[in-house]
Amino acid sequence: MPLLLGAGVAFAAPRRVITGTVVSQKDGRPLELATARLVLRADTTKFLAGAVTDSLGRFRIVTDTTAALRLRVGFVGLRSAGRDVNFAAGGADSLDVGTLALAGNGDGPARRCGEHGRRPRRTAGRHHGVQRWPSARPRAPRSRRSSSNCRGPR
Repeated sequence: MPLLLGAGVAFAAPRRVITGTVVSQKDGRPLELATARLVLRADTTKFLAGAVTDSLGRFRIVTDTTAALRLRVGFVGLRSAGRDVNFAAGGADSLDVGTLALAGNGDGPARRCGEHGRRPRRTAGRHHGVQRWPSARPRAPRSRRSSSNCRGPR
């Protein structure tokens, strides 16, 4: 009776490996515990495989699908990044996507004001220079700091 153990391996789908590194765009440091997930490009809600980065920001995802894929990388407090993943037909079964840099959630540098260079205060409805008493009579500002919307040195 012949053994057919190797026959199942010949028809198995090829295992495809996707590797890369995740860093912070701000300072270029590797991000440990960032998430890397592989989804279908046609339906990004369809999760296929995922990984978590190591202390050097590296990840490795193994999948056996041949569909068009999208790699999504995220980290708490930073914007997610994505990249399309394409395996050439009959080509290599491993792909290094390189370095993915994640930026902060802000749209740019924080607004600065006044000579102190600090962020503006949130006034929450207060009116500078006007006292909130029943008479609501205006008062003269005590100093430049109290009349502006900037936080002064502390």
